[in-house]
Amino acid sequence: MSSDHVAEGPSLAEIGPISALVPELVMGHRGLAFTLMRRIGISPGQERLLSKLWASEPLPQAVLVREMGIEAPTVTKMLARMEKAGFVERRRSDADRRVWLVSLTEEGRALREPVARIWAELERRTVGDMPEADRQTFQRLLEEAVANLRGNGQAPPFACEAPGDHP
Repeated sequence: MSSDHVAEGPSLAEIGPISALVPELVMGHRGLAFTLMRRIGISPGQERLLSKLWASEPLPQAVLVREMGIEAPTVTKMLARMEKAGFVERRRSDADRRVWLVSLTEEGRALREPVARIWAELERRTVGDMPEADRQTFQRLLEEAVANLRGNGQAPPFACEAPGDHP
């Protein structure tokens, strides 16, 4: 015996159409990034860590955790995989033995151009044939939404906070 249930009231997509589309965008972008990044031997997210080191190295591991806005154990696992792959190396700071410094290897530095090409491909495929004016508007609106979620410039939203800290 089956019981048919007719939903009462609007769907979540009707209540919050933007909130319904954001996960679709994120999942599609991440899936494409995964496919493209695998071609050069890295996983999505690792390019963000590499970009921090391309800008300045060595960096304390704690700085990478803070700047990436993700949990410390996640960064530790990511670094372990990247170290095993030969892209980064970690060593203790001479000034403070409690601090781990992260540096790129030559293999990690060599990923800069392939990652840049993949990032450009992600951008191209994400916006498709969108006219330039629409791209600029889309970027501005995304920046505004990110700022809203971050509390207009504060720390990354909720990434390192305990559940229940926010309504």
